[in-house]
Amino acid sequence: MIVRRQLKLGTQPTQTEIQTALEAALAAGKSTAHDALPLIALMLASAPPRESVAPELSPQAQRDKFMAWLIEWMIGSGRPLILIVEDLHWADASTLDFLGMLVDQIASTPVFLLLSFRSEFRPPWPIRSYVFHLTLGRLSSGDVRALISRLTEGKPLPPSVLEQVIEKTDGVPLFVEEFTKMVIEAGALDTVSDKCPGAAQVRPIDVPDTLRGSLLARLDRQGEAKIVAQIAAVIDREISFKLLRVVCGLDDDALKTRLARLVDAELVLQRGIPPEASYTFKHSLIRDAAYQSLLKSNRAIYHRKTAEGLLAYFPALTESHPEFVAHHFSEAGLGERAISYWRRAGMRATSRPRHTCERPSMSWR
Repeated sequence: MIVRRQLKLGTQPTQTEIQTALEAALAAGKSTAHDALPLIALMLASAPPRESVAPELSPQAQRDKFMAWLIEWMIGSGRPLILIVEDLHWADASTLDFLGMLVDQIASTPVFLLLSFRSEFRPPWPIRSYVFHLTLGRLSSGDVRALISRLTEGKPLPPSVLEQVIEKTDGVPLFVEEFTKMVIEAGALDTVSDKCPGAAQVRPIDVPDTLRGSLLARLDRQGEAKIVAQIAAVIDREISFKLLRVVCGLDDDALKTRLARLVDAELVLQRGIPPEASYTFKHSLIRDAAYQSLLKSNRAIYHRKTAEGLLAYFPALTESHPEFVAHHFSEAGLGERAISYWRRAGMRATSRPRHTCERPSMSWR
């Protein structure tokens, strides 16, 4: 996905478009990877050709050659580069291999590589003198108060509510952010007098004991927009407006209104303008909470509608990523319908090597 954006390629580029973009990029830089151009074009293709462009290379060798070109392309210009990779503890083996190769080659380059991961994760590459590990502990009470003040735009929370948030969030930034938004939406700021802060009577506010409870409470406050968030959670982590419209069965105006409410509540992030927009959950925990709040029977219904919507309205995506359809039919309990698409996905996977330049997204149109 990153490479396609940099090369200004669409989501379903033709071989000619890929070839032209790659030749222009190679000519503009200092790359010496012209011999790898057919392989690179294969990696970026929406649907790979039936015959491999590099039959003499094993899938592992093709993957390694592509990674080597990608690193050369990223750092070869000599221009400053900032690359941020979050949640490394969830990365697959190919991504870790790519990052390991990158770490080995950036010592004398103007590259700032920032990797975040949980404390239990251990990077697989050797210790380097130019690699620094920074352990982030929990926020102090003062830092929590400062973060809450920023979220409330300087307006004070009732002291009793403030202390509950500090105590229950235990210094975890995500918890602080979500709990604070929940109590704001519950009207906590309205209980404090503008003339005499803290003097007004504070009505009891039930602060959930878990982050999941906080997220569910925030979803419940979105009214009719909640079901849109739940359906979006069924579809994928990133969702196109067009596919969401198909599965929800809403007209454009109604869907725009409900999505706008979710965006305003900072539950989802928006990129683009409807109907060409796509939406991403701000955090995977928000998606998990929305998904788990659905009855299993309703989840199955929306998984089936998603699979059928893909088949009916997104033939290019179905052709290039049959695993999407297979997944949704499987989760809908329709194993027989899923089998043929799992078979297609397997055949497609064996026809091309794995690589790290993209993760398929439902926002592709």
